[in-house]
Amino acid sequence: MSKSYNRTARFISLAILSTACATLPPAPPTRSDTPVAAPFGRTWDAVVDYFARSSIPVKTIDRTSGLIAAEATQLAGDNSSYARCSNGIFSFAPVGASFNALIKGDSTQSTVRVTANWIRPTAPGSASVSCVTTDVWEKKFEAAIKAKAETH
Repeated sequence: MSKSYNRTARFISLAILSTACATLPPAPPTRSDTPVAAPFGRTWDAVVDYFARSSIPVKTIDRTSGLIAAEATQLAGDNSSYARCSNGIFSFAPVGASFNALIKGDSTQSTVRVTANWIRPTAPGSASVSCVTTDVWEKKFEAAIKAKAETH
């Protein structure tokens, strides 16, 4: 092989690696719980209602701990603003997520925080895809829960 070919191959390899490293944005900072000026029970009911109305199946519901865990669910529409998914070379929009909602509080006030674990299934034998949330869906969820619980 010629030296020219080796240099070209090395350059292409470095370009691919550089692109792969730059495709995922840094993870967003840890968010605080969203305060809700409503009792725990109303906030809890708002979360359960949100999942039901959104056709997101719940797999675990434990009112004592305040945890609601939803199954991995495919979401309709354009999800590209919710997360950045990459296999190291290409970027993709997520197709769905699993969700954990944590509700805390008492008879006068509460907090809610949802965590989305975004997914992008891959074909067998293809490179795995990892996703990093943008926190857009999570903030919309929490704002909807806050609004519903506080105006109930």
